[in-house]
Amino acid sequence: MLPVLDVFGVRVWRFGERARIANVVKVAVNFNIIHAIQALGESIAMTERQGVDPALFHELLTSTLFDGVVYRGYGKEIVDQAYVPPGFIMALGFKDLRLAEAVAAEGGVTLPTASALHRVYEIALADEDLARFDWGGAAEVTRRDLYPTGSLQEETP
Repeated sequence: MLPVLDVFGVRVWRFGERARIANVVKVAVNFNIIHAIQALGESIAMTERQGVDPALFHELLTSTLFDGVVYRGYGKEIVDQAYVPPGFIMALGFKDLRLAEAVAAEGGVTLPTASALHRVYEIALADEDLARFDWGGAAEVTRRDLYPTGSLQEETP
């Protein structure tokens, strides 16, 4: 199987002998993508509200510290608000977030940001328009001021 995988990828990483570990790694990677989407959405909304051209801000990010495929691709999607047709639907993003929460809980790891991200996806999926978007559309929760105001400590018992 490895010779076949070597043809399709730049590199094959071996994380152990148990197949389940590949799923854990995939969930952890997607958890990072969810964070990147949220960070992009928040920073684009923040600068956009101050009159900064979002495309120019995105260019700054991807030309300097954040020149990665996730920042380039999802950043452009957020700037252009080009969430349809979805490449990875919002519901699948939420599923992967819940999987990350489950994997973390199984290992006794607390994910402090997960509750805020969980709420973002709940809000997005409750909105008829956002629910049909690519998961990058979760950025619209911030852009459209849909997240409830107040601190996390006020929301968390």
